[in-house]
Amino acid sequence: MNTAKRLLNNLGLVTALTLTSLSAQALDSLSLGDAAQYNALIFGDFSSPYYSSTTGSVAIEGNLRLDNYGLATDLNAQQPTMSVIVGGDFSLNNGKIYSGHIVVSGSAEGVTYQVRNALTENQLLLEQMNSPINFPALQQSLILNAERYAQYPTTGSVNNSYGALTFNGDCVSPVQVFRIHAEALMSAHTFNVNCIPAAAGVLINITGDVPGNTGLANMSLEALKPYRERVLFNFYEATTLELKNIAVQGSVLAPKADILNPTGDLHGTVIAKSWHGPMHLDYVRFQGVNAMQSQCEGPIMAVSD
Repeated sequence: MNTAKRLLNNLGLVTALTLTSLSAQALDSLSLGDAAQYNALIFGDFSSPYYSSTTGSVAIEGNLRLDNYGLATDLNAQQPTMSVIVGGDFSLNNGKIYSGHIVVSGSAEGVTYQVRNALTENQLLLEQMNSPINFPALQQSLILNAERYAQYPTTGSVNNSYGALTFNGDCVSPVQVFRIHAEALMSAHTFNVNCIPAAAGVLINITGDVPGNTGLANMSLEALKPYRERVLFNFYEATTLELKNIAVQGSVLAPKADILNPTGDLHGTVIAKSWHGPMHLDYVRFQGVNAMQSQCEGPIMAVSD
């Protein structure tokens, strides 16, 4: 075993990532599998042009380019010992990586001396390493899961009164399932919920892919705050997504979408194709509901000799 592989083994990186095996009939199941351990899981590039931060870990398939940025500011025991995984190149200017190890497949030359000097003796920055995550396989699995969730029959209804949305649950189902078109959600100004059990999951399937008019913007989602560990916005058809002046209470599943200029806060996990903007990411682990997990065939995370 070579030195690099020994290092990764010692960090606990050579593990199998569990994904959720879903059935269209399994309405008591809502999970992101082990993808929920990341604040951001991005299958392309991630960039932020000015000051922002993530409280949790990030896994980026492409390049990670940040300026005046804080990473893993509040890493907790539920998250992996790696705070940053980058499949491409990594640059960070005038920022800080507060906790955890950093594994970069490309070059970390763009990580400035100031950032490197601030790392503790318990942090390692490893570059030119084989990626511990098989990102393409993981993305395809999450696309499949998003499409399966989209097939769940609705258990509640959505009332739209001139942009004032009320999501009416059925008061009993363990997963409250709603469906709304992207344009109706994007143009809304008010968001309320009704008759959702305290321990229920909330699955909001968003239909349509309307560039410039798909996402969440300019309204309060505080009604979802009591449920946010179990709220999933499923943008399963979106190829572009806007999160504008919003505090997202829950996780976003958009594995085919480029998220452009997001602003505000997100309290959960975001899964997308790419990310370009300064939104603050606050890690709230997606707990799911009675999730049925099964091991994928073959390891998703692997290191070659």
